[in-house]
Amino acid sequence: MSTRLDGLHVLFVDDRRDARFVVDHILRDAGAAVSLAEDGVQALSMIATTSEVDTRAYDVVVMDVAMPGLDGLSATRHLRQLGFHHPILALTAGNMELDRQECLEAGCDEYQSKPIDGFNLVNAIYRLSRKSCELSDALKLS
Repeated sequence: MSTRLDGLHVLFVDDRRDARFVVDHILRDAGAAVSLAEDGVQALSMIATTSEVDTRAYDVVVMDVAMPGLDGLSATRHLRQLGFHHPILALTAGNMELDRQECLEAGCDEYQSKPIDGFNLVNAIYRLSRKSCELSDALKLS
């Protein structure tokens, strides 16, 4: 049985149109609602707009690290400074330990290298969303 993302709303941020197209299909096929942003500025705007209406507007953000303008790590830092606490998964073309460390220090919860592997991406989003739900439930109990 394949992993399902039913009920999750994922924001995918990447400057490459082909990447947005492919990931949109992968995530929708897995049952997720998907929103797409072309860069960090658009992602910040979309999150700010939806957060005013619904604090759970995006369950997980998948953020490309290397984008023109406001890159993914800078956008992640801004989101964390604004109090965005949902999981952020970084995507980067690099695969070195330094890249991973930079992503985690910027506030990303997990890191994957490109090229995008649909199976691994869906599983990572599922895992991050479950961890986020468990943390949220634990905070409500305390």
